[in-house]
Amino acid sequence: MAGCIGPSLSMQSVAARKRRKRISEKTQELARLIPGGTKMNTADMLQVAFNYVKFLQAQLAILQLVTCSLEHRSAKKEEEYL
Repeated sequence: MAGCIGPSLSMQSVAARKRRKRISEKTQELARLIPGGTKMNTADMLQVAFNYVKFLQAQLAILQLVTCSLEHRSAKKEEEYL
């Protein structure tokens, strides 16, 4: 019975090791994208990344509003010329 448990544990260990390695690689990639990220612990680096993504989402929303406003003004001026 002990022989049956050993191989499955080693398969689980190999799979877990691969997952941890991939997480580590992706965390390092993210750290390289963030100013000072390579000098932060993982939790702080993830918090900075989260805040930056939220900032970018807000910037996108503002740009979309500006674009809509400019398009509306342009359409209104075209109507005035007709």
